[in-house]
Formats: sequence, structure tokens, C-alpha cells
Amino acid sequence: MSLNKILKYLLLLSALIPATGLVLMRLPGIVEILNHYNIQEENASISDGRITELITIILGIMGYIGLIKLALNFADKPDKSVLFFLIAGVASFVLLLGPYELYWKRVFTIERPGEWFLLVWPTIVSILFIVRTGWGLTQKNTQTSE
Repeated sequence: MSLNKILKYLLLLSALIPATGLVLMRLPGIVEILNHYNIQEENASISDGRITELITIILGIMGYIGLIKLALNFADKPDKSVLFFLIAGVASFVLLLGPYELYWKRVFTIERPGEWFLLVWPTIVSILFIVRTGWGLTQKNTQTSE
């Protein structure tokens, strides 16, 4: 196994560990939101904040699936579905922080390293692999068109 592959898997593992914790913490949130939504009522609805929370959780799980697909892709072939899932995970992070300046400040100041590692590191790794996968797909398309 090449040094490049070893570094790739170490980087992925360092993102998957905190991402697994996040996914496990958020799964009960989906159940709670859906329990409050009673389908049998005619006027049943989920409040706007809960819809945003549900979308954030779903996008986060999609990002986690992207990291897992990336780890299972031993052939190093760029895959559009991996790119889609990773972008969904980054969108979840952006949606989670939203317009709150305080949250963005905490991301860039690293006052609490444990919290930073849990919330931000999987997103940084996803962004790195989005760039890498996007670059690989661009190179593949360039070679195909020549």
C-alpha cells in the first residue's frame, strides 16, 4: 500500500470517528421530530425550526455516507455520488451554523478543541475530498474529451 493511500485512510478515519459520534447523537432527533408530527391530524405540521433541524440531520447523515463510501472506494476512482454526499454533509454544517456570527467565530477561534474536532474536522476533511474528487472528475472528463 502506498504512502498516499495510507495518509488518505488515516485522514478519513480521523473524520469518521467524530462523524460517527455526531450521527449517533442526531438519530434520536429524527425520531423525536417525527413523533411530534402526527400524520392522522388534518392540520399536522412541523414548525419551521424543526424542519430546518430535520433537513440538517438528513444532510449530515448523507455526508457521513459520503465519508463511508469514500473509505470503501479502494480503486481511487472519482465518483460523482461520493461528491454529492460530501457536498450534502458540508451543506449540513453550513445550515447548522446558519447566520449566527457567534457560531462562526467559534469555528475559527478553536476555543474548545474537543468541540472543534467533533464538529469542524469532518467538514474540513469532506471539503478536502470534495476538492480532490472534483479535481479527479475534471481530469477524467478532460482526458475523455481529447
